[in-house]
Amino acid sequence: MRLITDEERRARLARRHGLFAPLGSVAEVAGAMTCLHATEPASVHLAVRARAEASLADVDRALYDDRSVVKQLAMRRTVFAFPRELLSAVWGSAAARVAGQQERRLAREVEEAGIAADGAAWTQAHLEAVLHLLELDGPMGTAQIRAALPALDARLTRGAGTRYQADVAIARQVVVVLGARGSIVRGANAGGWKLSRPLWTSTAEW
Repeated sequence: MRLITDEERRARLARRHGLFAPLGSVAEVAGAMTCLHATEPASVHLAVRARAEASLADVDRALYDDRSVVKQLAMRRTVFAFPRELLSAVWGSAAARVAGQQERRLAREVEEAGIAADGAAWTQAHLEAVLHLLELDGPMGTAQIRAALPALDARLTRGAGTRYQADVAIARQVVVVLGARGSIVRGANAGGWKLSRPLWTSTAEW
C-alpha cells in the first residue's frame, strides 16, 4: 500500500493551491482552490495575490469584465468567488438550499413585522418586482432599488432583546434571495476592493 506522509500531503496541497509556484491567472487561482472566500470583499484579492502575480485591477477585471470568476452566495450563507463554469452546479445545490431558507425566513419576518398578512405572497411579488426592475433599468445598487420600489424601504428587526439585535433593510433581504437563486449576480463593485457595494444585474443581462 502506498503511504502518503503528512509532509508529502502538505507539499501536494502547496503545489495544487499555488503556494509552491505562482499560478498564471485569477481564474486559475479560483479553479485550484475550487472557490475563494468572498464575504469580505478584500478576501478575493488577497487570496489571489498570495498565489499569482496579479494586481487589484487584474482581479476586478476577472470579476467584472471577463467574468471568469463570479461571486455567489452558497453554503453556510457565505459568498464565494467561483470559476464561472461551476456556477450551474452551485445554483443547483448549495445556493438553491440557501435561497429556499432565506425566502421562507423573509416571508415569516414580513408577517411578524406586520408588513403583510401573507408573507409568502408578498415575498414572491417583490422578488418578481426587483427582477423586473433590474431587467429593465439595471444594473442598480441596493439604495437605488429601494428608491425605485418604496415598499422595500422598510426594515426588519432581528435578534430583538439580545446583544445581536439589528435592523435589517428589507431590500437587502430580497436581493439576497434573488442572488442565491442565481436570478441576479453582483455586477461592478462601486465600493472599491475593500468594500462591497455591488451593482446588481439580472443574470440574463449579465
